[in-house]
Amino acid sequence: MNAIKTSYKGIKYKSRLEASIAWIIDNMRHEFKYEPQSFLLPSGIHYWPDFYVPNIHLWIEGRGYETDKGESQIQEFSRLIGEGYILPDCTIGNMPDFGIEVMPFEEINKKGIPDYMVLKYDGVIFTEYRRRFGSPDTSEGIALIKCSNCKRLCFIGSGSYQCRYCGAWEGDSHIDKMAYFENIEELKESLSQF
Repeated sequence: MNAIKTSYKGIKYKSRLEASIAWIIDNMRHEFKYEPQSFLLPSGIHYWPDFYVPNIHLWIEGRGYETDKGESQIQEFSRLIGEGYILPDCTIGNMPDFGIEVMPFEEINKKGIPDYMVLKYDGVIFTEYRRRFGSPDTSEGIALIKCSNCKRLCFIGSGSYQCRYCGAWEGDSHIDKMAYFENIEELKESLSQF
């Protein structure tokens, strides 16, 4: 299957899926970097995530179809995110510890510990630093929220109500709107309602 190269706002993307992701981030009013850097994973594979959204510390991969190499990259990078190896300066660290116990939200936000999202036509995977909540770090299907504190949009994983932009967290009372989605089409539909 060949991807169809697609332009959006003057940037040529390798596929329609990547252009759709650029549209989504743009419509969330976040700045992003397209393929800003590659990572040499411990397995020796070079991995180049599609997008980085600096102000919410989020790596995004668009995956239109599965390959063994692609799935290996996703699984390995997801594990590195969950264990705390991907550092705020976007490098792979030697120690997986930002803290041994569950880390306070303020400290996670201040340190800029990243999350990772894989968007597919038929699914979504969201990985976050496991010590954020002390629970499993990868979920399928996530939520798009609008924070009543900063009025910005961001993604949250299962069990989390922390705004990834301003760090607000008051149960769920600081959320103006929230919509769950399980694939890119549902996300685009959710975004159109915000």
